[in-house]
Amino acid sequence: MMKIFKLNRYGGKIVGMLIIAFVLFSNISANAQQVTRPQSPVLSLTADKDGYNTDVYPDGRFWAAPSTSQDREVLVPIFIQNNFYTMDPTEYIVPPIYSFKFSVFYDSAALRATGIQLTHPTYMADFLYLNGTIDEDPPFAYGWTVDWYDRPDSMYWYYLNPQKWLDNKLNQNFEGKRGRRITITGNSIMPMRHNEKGFGNDWFVLLYIKFKVVGKEVINDPTSLTTLSTPMYIAPDEIVFNNLDVTKQLAYEGFSHIYSPNWQSHYAALPAFPGLGGLNNSELSLYYALEPYKPGSIYIRISNGEPYFYFPSAQEAGYTISKLSDAFYSLDQPITVDSNSSLNPPVGSKTIVVQNGLQLSRLNYITMETSEPWLYISKDNGKTPKRLLTHNYLDNGLLGADAKLDPQGRSTADVPPLNLTITCDPRKLKLNDATDPEKTGIHIGYITFKSPYAQFNNVRLQVKFIYLRPPYEPRGSNNPHDFTSGIFLNLENSNPNDQIRTLVFGTGSRATEGVDSLYGEYHPSLGLASGQFDARFFPTNESLANLYPNGFGDFSPSIDRPWSDSRDIRDLNSNKSHLFLVKFNANNGYPIVLTWNTTQFPLGSRAYIRDVLNGAYFQPVDMLTQGTVVGDNVRAFTFTDARINSFYIEYTLPKEINYVDQYGNPIIKEGWNLLSLPVRPVQAAWNAFYPKAINIPYVFTQNQWQDSPTLQVGFGYFVKYGPIVDTIFSGTMINEIDPTIDFVRLNTGWNTIGALSCPVNINNIQFTQYENFDVPNLQYSLQYGIWGYNTNRGYQESAELLPGLGYWIKVNSTGYYRLTGCGLAKSSEYSNNYSSMKDDILASSVKLNINDNADHSSSLYISNDNSMNIDNFELPPAPPAQLFDARFIDGKYLSNSMSSIIKLQGIEYPINITINNPDADYAFKDAITGTVLGKISRGSKGTIVIQKTAKNAIQIEKSNSLTDFDLSINPNPVASVSTVNVYIPETSNITLKLYNTLGSEVMSLYDGNIAMGLQTFTIKSNDLPTGAYILRLTSGNISKIVKVNVIN
Repeated sequence: MMKIFKLNRYGGKIVGMLIIAFVLFSNISANAQQVTRPQSPVLSLTADKDGYNTDVYPDGRFWAAPSTSQDREVLVPIFIQNNFYTMDPTEYIVPPIYSFKFSVFYDSAALRATGIQLTHPTYMADFLYLNGTIDEDPPFAYGWTVDWYDRPDSMYWYYLNPQKWLDNKLNQNFEGKRGRRITITGNSIMPMRHNEKGFGNDWFVLLYIKFKVVGKEVINDPTSLTTLSTPMYIAPDEIVFNNLDVTKQLAYEGFSHIYSPNWQSHYAALPAFPGLGGLNNSELSLYYALEPYKPGSIYIRISNGEPYFYFPSAQEAGYTISKLSDAFYSLDQPITVDSNSSLNPPVGSKTIVVQNGLQLSRLNYITMETSEPWLYISKDNGKTPKRLLTHNYLDNGLLGADAKLDPQGRSTADVPPLNLTITCDPRKLKLNDATDPEKTGIHIGYITFKSPYAQFNNVRLQVKFIYLRPPYEPRGSNNPHDFTSGIFLNLENSNPNDQIRTLVFGTGSRATEGVDSLYGEYHPSLGLASGQFDARFFPTNESLANLYPNGFGDFSPSIDRPWSDSRDIRDLNSNKSHLFLVKFNANNGYPIVLTWNTTQFPLGSRAYIRDVLNGAYFQPVDMLTQGTVVGDNVRAFTFTDARINSFYIEYTLPKEINYVDQYGNPIIKEGWNLLSLPVRPVQAAWNAFYPKAINIPYVFTQNQWQDSPTLQVGFGYFVKYGPIVDTIFSGTMINEIDPTIDFVRLNTGWNTIGALSCPVNINNIQFTQYENFDVPNLQYSLQYGIWGYNTNRGYQESAELLPGLGYWIKVNSTGYYRLTGCGLAKSSEYSNNYSSMKDDILASSVKLNINDNADHSSSLYISNDNSMNIDNFELPPAPPAQLFDARFIDGKYLSNSMSSIIKLQGIEYPINITINNPDADYAFKDAITGTVLGKISRGSKGTIVIQKTAKNAIQIEKSNSLTDFDLSINPNPVASVSTVNVYIPETSNITLKLYNTLGSEVMSLYDGNIAMGLQTFTIKSNDLPTGAYILRLTSGNISKIVKVNVIN
């Protein structure tokens, strides 16, 4: 029966103290003779009657560490077997024990007594149990008054070996001269506890003697294995309980009443070693000569060095442990659990070896405790995981068949190192945010190893636990139930002996383009295998490629049993397409077959296999619709060209975008809009993508407008809305319009085109060849401009293509439209020389502002230069009839004719036409009936209101009635910027200057030769102080003056 004690409620803490004999087991066996009548109390240092308790002292010796790095103390337990009590009152009445006295001999070169302790230390509590349950009882002497006296005693060694003592007692170097004797007396008003009936053979702690370790490490020992070995024993000459000296008196002499007539036979004589229990090897002369043992004794061994915790790496077991400092280690490999796994329980574990690192030493009374509620440890391969564990000792070279024999010459039992299973349980993870149930992530915990014997008493082992986050992508139907999420690729070459390679890719929250431990990625130590077929994902980013030259490995769900050979997970929330790079070593095994399951792709996503040389070896393959069908939902693509050893997978997820401007206002307006697809739609039907639209979208193709019920990326559509417009669209990001995928063919002339899912500069537009046609020239297109459409203002030239909007472009040849730019560096500034030149021409022309009753507005221009080529001022074709549009009848927005016709559509009368700075007299007529609609005279702002026209056509006739120099300024006073209009009847030399009221010149606007016609100049108020000025035009003897007022 087992007897082990636990007394945490009575214990006190002793700093730096070594505890001896925390775990005590009785030697009772099935055939052990039970105690049936009172016996004298017996003391022992080995917790055994005739030998030693192997659970306390595995080799029969007391091992301690030297006082090297710190002063060490040890508690040596004195064990008692107290059967001195009344068992049968009809035979003997035994008085309780109220006092005791005994002595202990020891070697002062090894130890020095410093006191007595009557409680079990608190950190001993984890080792002391009674019959498998907690025993709250203290040592037998707890609560007693105990005194001690320590002194030198030259009789040391006499009991163990009288002859050796006699032969050496006069030798001053004899170790017996180092002997000391500590005498301990105790008394109490309360009786001493005793063994319970049925447990008479069990041993209990009476008290602890506290010793300071005097023995030091032998620094100069070349083997570092020398140990100090010296005996300690209970003095056999006096052991007194009450008034009974059990070394000289029989037990009955201490009884108060004797009723049994057989008392003389019951207590016939003293035993050979009265009052003492323990090992006796005096009959074994060989071993007795080396280590003499008699009952009551034990040998003290002080190791040459301080034991320490050691954590060896085990590559074959799949782990390494790094030493970061003397008391800090790190398990290099994380323990992982796939949150998508069906394991029950869903825990991750790894078994490591814990050793004592000092040879020929023992690391006793070990406590191991974890820092986190999810971190557990066990000694039974994870069957009973706990946060707090104890371990009796870690041996190094003292036990086993090859080690030193025990004091009786017997081999000791070999004790293996501690196999500690570390378990991480994600169910015990605490939420960082109570509102966020997400527990996946990287978690750090620590296991603290403690032993009062250790060189470093608090040693921490860092454990990294990764609760793997599953990718976003759903599992395919062909995967096992507990397969992780992701999209699986299988690569197989034609060599029958080569292994199929499996790769996993996908997306996840907060994933990156680098190594993401959270998703089971790591950087392998070696590159692709040579001499065998191998494949792996690699970074596409150059800086990451330098950082991770060997690509990406997979340790999900564990490094020992990964799902694949390589994995690459990217950011789920990215608005761009993901480009995955696969490299492989074919091992001369072409063709290479790539297979995948289409059900693993989310609805609405897009994926293409691409050539890394942009189509030099093969054209893009749509993984959802192309490839060879080889099974249910399984497709394949074969690489036959031996020059191919890598490929891209371009993968785009469906997104839901909020189609509003920076202020939250819808980009789509009530009325007509020129739109394109802001994302690649999950459903391409017009009423699924534009559910609030009023009409089937119009597309301009083959020089005419047509209904387009099915929408396509890269085209522009006219779409009409009522007051409620669409603001939410779902689909994949459009990062590129590729002719090999989208087939947007442009015909010679004007075409509507679409944009990407990001803003791009119009200089990013490209063209590729269609059949035998010449490739369209972008410079030709830019001469005419790229035009968008504003619901209320009609066509507007644009320098940037914005997501979701449609545009017009004119091309000089039939070809395919290509657009890139998402993910590229944004153009710093729009630069188009053609646009700049046109802006200059328009700035010197007369501007006609046209507004109707429905808040439509547009601007047309009239130039005085009738010799200028104005073909580049052509507008795109007029939109469908009901859409607002204003242009000259030749389709341009600039005229240099004296008589022009404006063609309007989609307007609501009345309309206003305003000219701010007319350079001539303008007459407006109905182009059909000739009815005069109004006039605007030269020199001042004018507006006409037109109530109706026959066919929405207005003729403008320009008449120049000026025959002399003319000078005017508008507006006047000058509050910010005013325009000076000068009419020159013929080419002349002029001066145009501004004077103050004192006649001093303050500004020269022009001085030199100038061409005939209306010329304009500007005056800015911030260049002048407030006041009155004179503006004077002079040419020869001709002079014109205008009074000018300036207000700041």
